[in-house]
Amino acid sequence: MENCEGPGQTLDVKSERMTFDRQTQTFLFQERVRVRRCDMTILCDRLRVFNDAAGQRVERLLFTGNVRMQQGARRVTADRAEYFDVEQKLVLTGNPKAWDTEEQNELTGEEIVVFLEEDKLFVKQAHVRFHPRQQAPESP
Repeated sequence: MENCEGPGQTLDVKSERMTFDRQTQTFLFQERVRVRRCDMTILCDRLRVFNDAAGQRVERLLFTGNVRMQQGARRVTADRAEYFDVEQKLVLTGNPKAWDTEEQNELTGEEIVVFLEEDKLFVKQAHVRFHPRQQAPESP
């Protein structure tokens, strides 16, 4: 089983089209982009992958257009998401929304920053909607 902690995890990217610029060490994936990393799946219209100067490791990912993320019960949508591998940080902008399918709580804001390794998030201009949990009926 793959170790999913820390930077440098395996990325599996699928799309209809891909171009590579050797000079800038960037990949551009377009149309029906699907990214898997451990237990996280991200779908979007376009993904730009920025490698280090030597082309040895991914430094940053830029997702644009109809971004949707799923990790366990967590869901996120946004117009734009930027992932920084070393910091294990995901920055969501453009109508970002996050929710948990189990707890049903919803979070929106101007910007949502998720620290994946620490399981923490920070939100600018936060709006949270708490839904009461449904309790099982008591037996007579």
